[in-house]
Amino acid sequence: MQKQEIEEGASPTGAEVDALDKHLAEFDAAATQRDPVELEPTPETVDELLSDPVKAPVDPYDREAVSRANMESQAQTRAAQLDQRLAAIQQREYERQEEADFADFSKTAQDKISEYLLPPDFAERFLMAEAIKDPLLRECWFARNDPTLDAGTMQQVRRYLSNTIDKVVKAAASIPDREATEDRFAVVQAVRGASAKVGPEPPPDLSKLSDAELRKYTRDNFGYEAPV
Repeated sequence: MQKQEIEEGASPTGAEVDALDKHLAEFDAAATQRDPVELEPTPETVDELLSDPVKAPVDPYDREAVSRANMESQAQTRAAQLDQRLAAIQQREYERQEEADFADFSKTAQDKISEYLLPPDFAERFLMAEAIKDPLLRECWFARNDPTLDAGTMQQVRRYLSNTIDKVVKAAASIPDREATEDRFAVVQAVRGASAKVGPEPPPDLSKLSDAELRKYTRDNFGYEAPV
């Protein structure tokens, strides 16, 4: 076939344009028929993809590039799922350990007040109430196992927790012994020679008390002053 030369600057003929359009159309048709090849990711390829998350735009007609992009997406999704599962496991273990530690802490306090006639969960309830109203107690509790604290600070943390147990003991000791109180009333009644049923004196008629007497009565017996 004789080679036809085109002078520089000359415009292509209509036939040449039609031929070029035909070749481009054939190329596009062939390219769109390419199917991407799915490759099974290996540990080596996953590590390589995760180590370099920033990639250039993927050529949709490059089967190898598309496959690698798919593997990268799958690897990142699996890594995110594993991170979520690990975080959930760690959270459950943390909560379990916190409950166990608090149970031991409460038992230590309860054992110190075993001589008093109190409910078996007195120490636990007292400590929970203290934790609600005492932010320093909460801070010391969460810092009790902090490895970043120096020895002096850790000693202060443990001393504060120990002092809180002492508060439980003090509160338990301040509660009147019911049996001892009933014995006292029995002795008083016996000394007085009363034949009435042994027991505490009946409450006064509140409607007959003055404002000052009513405030004093509620303060002495219930710890607050009644609004009058």
